[in-house]
Amino acid sequence: MNFQAVSVGEKALNGGINNSGNPTNNPNATGATPPKGPSSVLVDAVQHTDESIGKILSAIRSNPHLAKNTLVVLVAKHGQDPRNGVGNLLKDNLIPDAIEFHLGNPNAVSQATQDDVSLVWLKDQSKISDVTLYLRGLKNLPLCTGTSSGSTTSAPTCNPGIAEVYSGALAYQLGLAPSPNPDNRTPDVFVRTLPGYIFVGNPSKGKKIAEHGALFTEDATNIALVIGGDSLSFHVKGTTVNDKVHTTQIAVTVLNALGLNPNLLTGVRIEGTKALPGTRIKSNRDD
Repeated sequence: MNFQAVSVGEKALNGGINNSGNPTNNPNATGATPPKGPSSVLVDAVQHTDESIGKILSAIRSNPHLAKNTLVVLVAKHGQDPRNGVGNLLKDNLIPDAIEFHLGNPNAVSQATQDDVSLVWLKDQSKISDVTLYLRGLKNLPLCTGTSSGSTTSAPTCNPGIAEVYSGALAYQLGLAPSPNPDNRTPDVFVRTLPGYIFVGNPSKGKKIAEHGALFTEDATNIALVIGGDSLSFHVKGTTVNDKVHTTQIAVTVLNALGLNPNLLTGVRIEGTKALPGTRIKSNRDD
């Protein structure tokens, strides 16, 4: 089951946490009620989701056979950036136009996918290293604002929210790319934005205060993960595991619980994905 209410409540102009508004760089974000702490919009979303999950659990528990053979996993797909406060909206042509100005070609960028990250595909992949170094250099400029706009005919005068830029071997080492060499599917350049910076088509008409997808930020990657159910050993119920884990480990854990071999999955074999620690769930499969 996929619940979107909390995600929407975190991003809404009158939602989020500690939303006292940001009229300078997010003109339509005028604040929430209350302006400090969780907004009423987010609280309502959490309560709705909690009640919905409760209905599912009640239905499971009403069937003893189902209850003792069901593992419940509650997890978020992602966090929102920023988790607290209101994001700064930037026009989404800033980075593509800067690249095309630098390369002297108004068609140098074949695709740019952007929200609180910028993923760039270049028409000429021999320019990847050049573009990477150029974008890193823009970090030295003063930060752009919501009224800043890109240009393919003049040099950038501000930093479009760039925190770091990855490509090639570094992108591969960080797990962003399947190979250090470019291909036709993977972005050529990955731009990590500063916390709380979001690209939109028109900042003056922005309809959100946060977004997901940011690279390597705590707000985007620290998420809730709860495992429960009558099938779980009493030895682990009520315990907390503080280890760093990945959502990909959920699939391995679920397959183990079903008695299936997770190593039949290509991704598990390639990445060496392990089951979640501390669950005491062991597969009874016959490999």
